[in-house]
Amino acid sequence: MKRKMQADSNQFDIGIERTQRGVDIENYTKIAGSLTSIGIAIQQIQNLGSIWKNQDLSLDEKLLQTIINLGFTLSSIIRAYQTLDKIIISYNANSAIAVAREQAETAAKVAKTAAI
Repeated sequence: MKRKMQADSNQFDIGIERTQRGVDIENYTKIAGSLTSIGIAIQQIQNLGSIWKNQDLSLDEKLLQTIINLGFTLSSIIRAYQTLDKIIISYNANSAIAVAREQAETAAKVAKTAAI
């Protein structure tokens, strides 16, 4: 019976570790995507200068392109911020789970010691 419980506990721990690795990989991918979005936003901000330096565009065209550019820029920055915020929340939740698991393991060891 004790061996069965230990085997189940080990399988549970392995499952948690695999899930954690999957979450970590997903978060790294999201971070890379967020950094890409920020890089694109920086390029779009730099493009504002070339819009206003372009002598071939009328004031109306410059204003329209500036508004479009700012719309894309703000969208990229907001999306990157939201993604990074979700990653931070996920990291905090995973840290809390890890602490709870450690406390449960400690309690189990104490209970096992007390039973002996």
